[in-house]
Amino acid sequence: MKTLHPYFLLLLVALSTAACRKTNDEISAENVVHLSKDDFEKKFRASEIFESVDFVPLETNDSCLIGKVEKIMVSSDEIIVKSSKSIFVFDRKGKFKRRIYRLGHGPYEYTALHDFSIMNNGNYLLLDTQIKKIIVLDPKGIPLYEQKISFFADAVESLNDTLLVFSGSGFDHRILLWDIFKKTKVKSYLPYDERYSCSISKPLVKYGKEVYYRHEFLSGVYKVTEKKIYYKWHIDFGDRTVKEKSLKCFSFMGSSIYMNPPHTATPYSFTETDDCLFFQFTCEELNAGKPYFVFYSKKTGKKVILDYRYEDDLSFYFAPPSALTATPEGGLVDVYISANWLKHLEEKESEIMKSKLKFAYEEFKSRMCNMNAFDNPVIVIYTLKKF
Repeated sequence: MKTLHPYFLLLLVALSTAACRKTNDEISAENVVHLSKDDFEKKFRASEIFESVDFVPLETNDSCLIGKVEKIMVSSDEIIVKSSKSIFVFDRKGKFKRRIYRLGHGPYEYTALHDFSIMNNGNYLLLDTQIKKIIVLDPKGIPLYEQKISFFADAVESLNDTLLVFSGSGFDHRILLWDIFKKTKVKSYLPYDERYSCSISKPLVKYGKEVYYRHEFLSGVYKVTEKKIYYKWHIDFGDRTVKEKSLKCFSFMGSSIYMNPPHTATPYSFTETDDCLFFQFTCEELNAGKPYFVFYSKKTGKKVILDYRYEDDLSFYFAPPSALTATPEGGLVDVYISANWLKHLEEKESEIMKSKLKFAYEEFKSRMCNMNAFDNPVIVIYTLKKF
Protein backbone atom coordinates (compact mmCIF):
# COMPACT_ATOMS: atom_id res chain seq x y z
CA MET A 1 0.00 0.00 0.00
CA LYS A 2 1.14 3.53 -0.67
CA THR A 3 1.11 6.02 2.13
CA LEU A 4 1.66 9.71 2.48
CA HIS A 5 4.54 11.04 4.50
CA PRO A 6 3.28 12.70 7.71
CA TYR A 7 4.49 16.10 6.58
CA PHE A 8 1.48 16.97 4.50
CA LEU A 9 1.65 20.65 4.16
CA LEU A 10 -0.47 23.69 3.57
CA LEU A 11 -0.52 27.45 3.91
CA LEU A 12 -2.66 30.36 2.78
CA VAL A 13 -6.26 31.13 2.17
CA ALA A 14 -8.57 33.92 1.12
CA LEU A 15 -11.49 32.83 -0.84
CA SER A 16 -12.57 34.43 -4.04
CA THR A 17 -15.58 33.15 -5.88
CA ALA A 18 -13.87 33.31 -9.23
CA ALA A 19 -15.40 30.73 -11.52
CA CYS A 20 -13.40 28.14 -13.43
CA ARG A 21 -9.95 29.59 -13.07
CA LYS A 22 -7.00 27.61 -14.43
CA THR A 23 -3.54 27.60 -12.91
CA ASN A 24 -0.24 26.96 -14.65
CA ASP A 25 -0.80 23.26 -14.00
CA GLU A 26 -4.18 23.35 -15.75
CA ILE A 27 -6.08 22.96 -12.47
CA SER A 28 -9.59 24.34 -12.77
CA ALA A 29 -12.04 24.91 -9.95
CA GLU A 30 -15.37 26.61 -9.40
CA ASN A 31 -13.96 28.52 -6.40
CA VAL A 32 -10.34 29.40 -5.74
CA VAL A 33 -8.96 30.00 -2.27
CA HIS A 34 -6.02 32.33 -1.73
CA LEU A 35 -4.07 33.40 1.35
CA SER A 36 -2.11 36.48 2.13
CA LYS A 37 0.76 36.80 4.56
CA ASP A 38 -1.18 39.45 6.53
CA ASP A 39 -3.84 36.89 7.44
CA PHE A 40 -1.39 35.17 9.78
CA GLU A 41 -0.60 38.27 11.80
CA LYS A 42 -3.96 38.52 13.56
CA LYS A 43 -4.50 37.04 17.02
CA PHE A 44 -7.96 35.94 18.15
CA ARG A 45 -9.78 35.06 21.34
CA ALA A 46 -12.34 32.24 21.12
CA SER A 47 -15.19 34.55 22.20
CA GLU A 48 -14.38 36.86 19.29
CA ILE A 49 -14.91 34.05 16.78
CA PHE A 50 -17.63 31.83 18.20
CA GLU A 51 -21.12 32.92 19.16
CA SER A 52 -21.51 29.98 21.52
CA VAL A 53 -20.01 26.65 22.51
CA ASP A 54 -22.26 23.77 23.54
CA PHE A 55 -20.89 20.82 25.48
CA VAL A 56 -22.52 17.38 25.13
CA PRO A 57 -20.91 14.83 27.48
CA LEU A 58 -21.61 11.37 26.09
CA GLU A 59 -23.11 9.03 28.66
CA THR A 60 -20.68 6.49 30.09
CA ASN A 61 -21.71 3.00 31.19
CA ASP A 62 -20.65 -0.60 30.61
CA SER A 63 -22.65 -0.75 27.37
CA CYS A 64 -21.02 2.25 25.72
CA LEU A 65 -17.29 2.49 26.42
CA ILE A 66 -16.13 4.19 23.26
CA GLY A 67 -12.35 4.46 23.31
CA LYS A 68 -10.95 6.21 20.25
CA VAL A 69 -13.42 8.15 18.09
CA GLU A 70 -12.70 7.41 14.43
CA LYS A 71 -15.72 9.09 12.83
CA ILE A 72 -18.71 11.10 14.00
CA MET A 73 -21.97 12.10 12.35
CA VAL A 74 -24.65 14.38 13.82
CA SER A 75 -28.27 14.31 12.66
CA SER A 76 -31.17 16.45 13.81
CA ASP A 77 -31.81 14.14 16.77
CA GLU A 78 -28.80 11.84 17.16
CA ILE A 79 -25.03 11.76 17.60
CA ILE A 80 -23.47 8.71 15.94
CA VAL A 81 -19.91 7.78 16.90
CA LYS A 82 -17.73 5.11 15.25
CA SER A 83 -14.90 3.44 17.12
CA SER A 84 -12.69 0.69 15.69
CA LYS A 85 -15.29 -2.09 16.03
CA SER A 86 -18.62 -0.50 17.02
CA ILE A 87 -21.03 2.31 16.30
CA PHE A 88 -22.58 4.06 19.30
CA VAL A 89 -25.77 6.09 19.01
CA PHE A 90 -26.69 8.89 21.44
CA ASP A 91 -29.43 11.48 21.44
CA ARG A 92 -28.45 15.14 20.99
CA LYS A 93 -28.18 15.53 24.78
CA GLY A 94 -25.66 12.69 25.01
CA LYS A 95 -27.94 9.97 26.42
CA PHE A 96 -26.94 6.51 25.17
CA LYS A 97 -29.51 4.83 22.90
CA ARG A 98 -27.92 1.77 21.31
CA ARG A 99 -24.75 0.10 20.11
CA ILE A 100 -24.21 -1.51 16.71
CA TYR A 101 -21.69 -4.33 16.98
CA ARG A 102 -21.64 -7.18 14.47
CA LEU A 103 -18.07 -8.49 14.54
CA GLY A 104 -17.72 -11.96 13.03
CA HIS A 105 -17.63 -13.97 9.82
CA GLY A 106 -21.33 -14.75 9.46
CA PRO A 107 -24.17 -13.07 7.56
CA TYR A 108 -24.49 -9.33 8.25
CA GLU A 109 -21.21 -9.39 10.21
CA TYR A 110 -17.93 -7.63 9.54
CA THR A 111 -14.35 -8.60 10.32
CA ALA A 112 -13.33 -4.94 10.51
CA LEU A 113 -15.45 -1.79 10.51
CA HIS A 114 -13.57 0.54 8.18
CA ASP A 115 -16.24 3.15 7.49
CA PHE A 116 -19.94 3.86 7.78
CA SER A 117 -22.53 6.30 6.48
CA ILE A 118 -26.12 7.25 7.24
CA MET A 119 -28.34 7.04 4.16
CA ASN A 120 -31.06 9.61 3.50
CA ASN A 121 -33.73 7.16 4.69
CA GLY A 122 -31.91 6.70 8.02
CA ASN A 123 -30.42 3.28 7.25
CA TYR A 124 -26.84 2.53 8.28
CA LEU A 125 -24.30 1.55 5.65
CA LEU A 126 -21.22 -0.32 6.94
CA LEU A 127 -18.03 -0.97 4.95
CA ASP A 128 -15.64 -3.87 5.57
CA THR A 129 -12.64 -3.34 3.32
CA GLN A 130 -10.91 -6.49 4.49
CA ILE A 131 -13.47 -8.87 2.97
CA LYS A 132 -14.88 -6.33 0.47
CA LYS A 133 -18.38 -6.23 1.88
CA ILE A 134 -21.11 -3.69 2.63
CA ILE A 135 -23.93 -4.19 5.11
CA VAL A 136 -27.17 -2.20 5.35
CA LEU A 137 -29.03 -1.97 8.67
CA ASP A 138 -32.23 -0.16 9.51
CA PRO A 139 -32.14 2.81 11.95
CA LYS A 140 -32.48 0.44 14.92
CA GLY A 141 -29.55 -1.70 13.74
CA ILE A 142 -31.64 -4.59 12.34
CA PRO A 143 -29.99 -6.18 9.23
CA LEU A 144 -31.65 -5.51 5.88
CA TYR A 145 -29.17 -6.85 3.33
CA GLU A 146 -25.50 -7.26 2.57
CA GLN A 147 -23.44 -7.27 -0.58
CA LYS A 148 -19.96 -8.33 -1.63
CA ILE A 149 -18.09 -5.81 -3.77
CA SER A 150 -15.47 -6.73 -6.36
CA PHE A 151 -13.17 -3.77 -5.79
CA PHE A 152 -11.09 -2.17 -3.05
CA ALA A 153 -12.61 0.81 -1.23
CA ASP A 154 -11.21 2.61 1.80
CA ALA A 155 -14.21 4.94 2.40
CA VAL A 156 -17.89 5.21 1.55
CA GLU A 157 -20.67 7.79 1.67
CA SER A 158 -24.27 7.57 0.51
CA LEU A 159 -25.32 10.02 -2.18
CA ASN A 160 -28.96 8.98 -1.80
CA ASP A 161 -30.86 5.80 -0.95
CA THR A 162 -29.66 4.08 -4.12
CA LEU A 163 -26.26 5.49 -5.09
CA LEU A 164 -23.09 5.11 -3.03
CA VAL A 165 -19.80 6.95 -3.41
CA PHE A 166 -16.69 4.84 -2.85
CA SER A 167 -13.13 6.08 -2.58
CA GLY A 168 -10.29 3.70 -3.34
CA SER A 169 -9.05 2.06 -6.51
CA GLY A 170 -12.28 0.55 -7.76
CA PHE A 171 -12.20 -0.13 -11.51
CA ASP A 172 -8.95 1.87 -11.77
CA HIS A 173 -10.53 5.11 -10.58
CA ARG A 174 -10.27 6.99 -7.30
CA ILE A 175 -14.02 7.64 -7.11
CA LEU A 176 -16.73 5.11 -7.91
CA LEU A 177 -20.49 5.72 -8.07
CA TRP A 178 -22.26 2.44 -7.24
CA ASP A 179 -25.92 1.41 -7.50
CA ILE A 180 -26.55 -0.65 -4.39
CA PHE A 181 -29.69 -2.35 -5.72
CA LYS A 182 -28.51 -3.10 -9.25
CA LYS A 183 -25.07 -4.09 -7.85
CA THR A 184 -23.28 -2.28 -10.63
CA LYS A 185 -21.05 0.66 -11.35
CA VAL A 186 -22.88 3.76 -12.55
CA LYS A 187 -19.90 6.06 -13.09
CA SER A 188 -16.25 6.32 -12.10
CA TYR A 189 -14.05 9.39 -11.91
CA LEU A 190 -10.41 10.44 -11.53
CA PRO A 191 -8.23 7.73 -13.11
CA TYR A 192 -6.06 5.82 -10.64
CA ASP A 193 -2.42 6.62 -11.34
CA GLU A 194 0.02 4.10 -9.89
CA ARG A 195 2.67 6.80 -9.59
CA TYR A 196 0.61 9.13 -7.41
CA SER A 197 -2.51 7.51 -5.97
CA CYS A 198 -2.52 6.40 -2.34
CA SER A 199 -4.78 6.08 0.68
CA ILE A 200 -5.45 9.13 2.85
CA SER A 201 -7.41 9.67 6.02
CA LYS A 202 -11.09 10.61 5.61
CA PRO A 203 -11.13 11.32 1.85
CA LEU A 204 -14.94 11.62 1.74
CA VAL A 205 -16.97 14.27 3.56
CA LYS A 206 -20.75 14.62 3.74
CA TYR A 207 -22.79 17.64 4.79
CA GLY A 208 -26.55 17.33 4.45
CA LYS A 209 -27.01 15.52 1.14
CA GLU A 210 -23.76 16.80 -0.38
CA VAL A 211 -20.74 14.50 -0.79
CA TYR A 212 -17.19 15.81 -1.26
CA TYR A 213 -13.90 14.14 -2.12
CA ARG A 214 -10.62 15.57 -0.87
CA HIS A 215 -7.89 14.93 -3.43
CA GLU A 216 -4.83 13.24 -1.98
CA PHE A 217 -2.32 15.58 -3.62
CA LEU A 218 -3.99 18.56 -5.20
CA SER A 219 -4.93 21.30 -2.73
CA GLY A 220 -8.63 21.08 -3.26
CA VAL A 221 -11.96 19.33 -2.98
CA TYR A 222 -14.31 17.75 -5.54
CA LYS A 223 -18.08 17.65 -5.25
CA VAL A 224 -19.73 14.38 -6.31
CA THR A 225 -23.24 14.45 -7.78
CA GLU A 226 -25.44 11.84 -9.42
CA LYS A 227 -24.44 13.05 -12.89
CA LYS A 228 -20.90 14.37 -12.55
CA ILE A 229 -17.94 15.25 -10.39
CA TYR A 230 -16.42 18.71 -10.45
CA TYR A 231 -13.59 20.55 -8.79
CA LYS A 232 -15.36 22.88 -6.37
CA TRP A 233 -12.62 24.30 -4.13
CA HIS A 234 -8.99 24.89 -4.97
CA ILE A 235 -6.59 26.14 -2.28
CA ASP A 236 -3.96 28.33 -3.89
CA PHE A 237 -0.81 28.62 -1.79
CA GLY A 238 1.30 30.32 -4.40
CA ASP A 239 4.83 28.91 -4.29
CA ARG A 240 3.79 26.66 -1.41
CA THR A 241 1.12 24.83 -3.40
CA VAL A 242 1.82 21.10 -3.69
CA LYS A 243 2.36 19.94 -7.26
CA GLU A 244 2.49 16.29 -8.21
CA LYS A 245 5.72 16.78 -10.11
CA SER A 246 7.39 18.15 -6.97
CA LEU A 247 6.66 15.04 -4.88
CA LYS A 248 9.65 12.96 -3.86
CA CYS A 249 9.14 9.21 -3.80
CA PHE A 250 11.28 6.48 -2.27
CA SER A 251 10.75 2.83 -1.37
CA PHE A 252 10.78 1.55 2.19
CA MET A 253 10.06 -2.07 3.14
CA GLY A 254 8.08 -2.67 -0.01
CA SER A 255 6.01 0.52 0.22
CA SER A 256 6.23 3.72 -1.82
CA ILE A 257 6.59 6.71 0.49
CA TYR A 258 5.85 10.20 -0.79
CA MET A 259 7.48 13.26 0.73
CA ASN A 260 6.68 16.87 -0.02
CA PRO A 261 9.42 19.52 -0.01
CA PRO A 262 9.53 21.27 3.41
CA HIS A 263 8.26 24.60 2.06
CA THR A 264 5.05 23.20 0.56
CA ALA A 265 1.60 23.00 2.12
CA THR A 266 -1.65 21.11 1.61
CA PRO A 267 -4.96 20.69 3.49
CA TYR A 268 -5.56 17.54 5.48
CA SER A 269 -9.18 17.97 6.58
CA PHE A 270 -12.23 19.71 5.21
CA THR A 271 -15.76 20.63 6.28
CA GLU A 272 -18.29 22.81 4.46
CA THR A 273 -21.54 24.26 5.78
CA ASP A 274 -24.05 26.67 4.26
CA ASP A 275 -22.10 29.63 5.67
CA CYS A 276 -18.49 28.62 6.02
CA LEU A 277 -15.59 26.55 4.82
CA PHE A 278 -13.21 24.96 7.30
CA PHE A 279 -9.92 23.15 6.81
CA GLN A 280 -6.63 22.51 8.56
CA PHE A 281 -3.10 22.62 7.25
CA THR A 282 0.49 22.21 8.29
CA CYS A 283 3.71 23.40 6.76
CA GLU A 284 7.03 22.06 7.96
CA GLU A 285 8.70 25.45 7.61
CA LEU A 286 5.90 27.36 9.37
CA ASN A 287 4.94 27.30 13.03
CA ALA A 288 7.29 24.35 13.64
CA GLY A 289 4.98 22.18 11.57
CA LYS A 290 2.07 22.63 14.00
CA PRO A 291 -1.39 22.87 12.41
CA TYR A 292 -3.26 25.98 11.37
CA PHE A 293 -7.07 26.09 11.48
CA VAL A 294 -8.91 28.10 8.84
CA PHE A 295 -12.51 29.36 9.05
CA TYR A 296 -13.78 31.10 5.92
CA SER A 297 -17.06 32.97 5.51
CA LYS A 298 -18.58 32.11 2.16
CA LYS A 299 -20.87 35.14 2.34
CA THR A 300 -18.36 37.88 3.19
CA GLY A 301 -15.06 36.40 2.03
CA LYS A 302 -13.48 37.07 5.42
CA LYS A 303 -11.44 34.45 7.19
CA VAL A 304 -9.99 33.55 10.56
CA ILE A 305 -6.72 31.62 10.80
CA LEU A 306 -5.87 30.12 14.17
CA ASP A 307 -2.96 28.26 15.64
CA TYR A 308 -2.17 27.15 19.18
CA ARG A 309 -1.40 30.71 20.28
CA TYR A 310 -5.04 31.73 20.33
CA GLU A 311 -6.74 32.46 23.65
CA ASP A 312 -9.44 29.93 24.53
CA ASP A 313 -11.84 31.65 26.91
CA LEU A 314 -14.86 29.46 26.04
CA SER A 315 -13.92 25.77 26.20
CA PHE A 316 -10.53 26.08 27.97
CA TYR A 317 -9.24 23.12 25.98
CA PHE A 318 -6.44 25.39 24.75
CA ALA A 319 -6.55 24.14 21.18
CA PRO A 320 -8.56 25.43 18.22
CA PRO A 321 -11.49 23.18 17.25
CA SER A 322 -10.75 20.77 14.45
CA ALA A 323 -14.36 20.67 13.12
CA LEU A 324 -14.55 16.96 12.37
CA THR A 325 -18.05 17.36 10.96
CA ALA A 326 -21.02 19.74 11.08
CA THR A 327 -24.52 19.64 12.52
CA PRO A 328 -27.56 20.04 10.22
CA GLU A 329 -27.85 23.58 11.64
CA GLY A 330 -24.29 24.41 10.54
CA GLY A 331 -22.52 24.10 13.89
CA LEU A 332 -18.94 22.82 13.79
CA VAL A 333 -18.42 19.60 15.74
CA ASP A 334 -15.29 18.57 17.61
CA VAL A 335 -14.55 15.77 20.08
CA TYR A 336 -12.68 16.40 23.33
CA ILE A 337 -11.16 13.54 25.31
CA SER A 338 -12.15 13.90 28.97
CA ALA A 339 -8.77 12.85 30.40
CA ASN A 340 -6.88 15.32 28.19
CA TRP A 341 -9.31 18.10 29.02
CA LEU A 342 -8.97 17.59 32.76
CA LYS A 343 -5.20 17.48 32.44
CA HIS A 344 -5.19 20.78 30.56
CA LEU A 345 -7.41 22.37 33.19
CA GLU A 346 -5.20 21.18 36.03
CA GLU A 347 -2.04 22.47 34.37
CA LYS A 348 -3.53 25.88 33.52
CA GLU A 349 -5.86 26.54 36.47
CA SER A 350 -3.52 28.61 38.65
CA GLU A 351 -2.53 30.70 35.63
CA ILE A 352 -6.15 31.21 34.56
CA MET A 353 -7.33 32.20 38.04
CA LYS A 354 -4.81 35.03 38.04
CA SER A 355 -5.89 36.27 34.62
CA LYS A 356 -8.84 38.21 33.24
CA LEU A 357 -10.41 34.88 32.31
CA LYS A 358 -11.13 33.99 35.96
CA PHE A 359 -14.88 34.73 35.84
CA ALA A 360 -15.45 32.91 32.55
CA TYR A 361 -13.43 29.94 33.81
CA GLU A 362 -15.42 29.62 37.03
CA GLU A 363 -18.67 29.62 35.07
CA PHE A 364 -17.32 27.04 32.66
CA LYS A 365 -16.02 24.75 35.41
CA SER A 366 -19.39 24.76 37.19
CA ARG A 367 -20.95 23.30 34.04
CA MET A 368 -18.35 20.52 33.79
CA CYS A 369 -17.99 19.72 37.52
CA ASN A 370 -19.04 16.08 37.13
CA MET A 371 -16.50 15.21 34.46
CA ASN A 372 -14.31 12.17 35.14
CA ALA A 373 -11.05 11.28 33.41
CA PHE A 374 -12.45 7.86 32.44
CA ASP A 375 -15.67 9.23 30.96
CA ASN A 376 -16.55 8.98 27.30
CA PRO A 377 -15.52 11.95 25.12
CA VAL A 378 -17.39 15.24 25.15
CA ILE A 379 -18.95 16.46 21.90
CA VAL A 380 -18.32 20.19 21.49
CA ILE A 381 -20.43 22.18 19.02
CA TYR A 382 -19.18 25.63 17.97
CA THR A 383 -21.44 28.25 16.45
CA LEU A 384 -19.47 30.81 14.44
CA LYS A 385 -20.21 34.50 14.67
CA LYS A 386 -21.06 36.31 11.45
CA PHE A 387 -17.76 37.67 10.21
